[in-house]
Amino acid sequence: MEATVNDKLGIQICFQNVDIACTEQNPQAISGKGAGSRKLIQNGQAELFDRDAPEAVDAIGCAPTVWAVCVSADSKRLRAEVSCPEAFEGNQFEGFSKRIWVVDEDLEPTPGNIGQPDDGSGPVEHEVRIAKK
Repeated sequence: MEATVNDKLGIQICFQNVDIACTEQNPQAISGKGAGSRKLIQNGQAELFDRDAPEAVDAIGCAPTVWAVCVSADSKRLRAEVSCPEAFEGNQFEGFSKRIWVVDEDLEPTPGNIGQPDDGSGPVEHEVRIAKK
């Protein structure tokens, strides 16, 4: 898993391609999780934005709280969420204590006249030159 760690705050943010994000269904990793991921997550999970934490939080030396940026995309939709996985046994996430939906966007192009300027002057002519190298 690609990840970045903030030792001072004790947070690790990982990137994970998933089957589907931002739905009621829990996201499942495209590639199964191994023993390293399970151990990292079982060492302790906490809040991403802890409102009760003192301003001078110092988590150096502690196991980081793991959060995953779960991304799914197909030809029609892009979805992303930041979620805190719960400890799990198998090779897939079994649940999340928190899920923050970030992006759920349609990728289909909007209808319109491609190549026609907005000023109403008519279609734009493009000349394509093809030459051998």
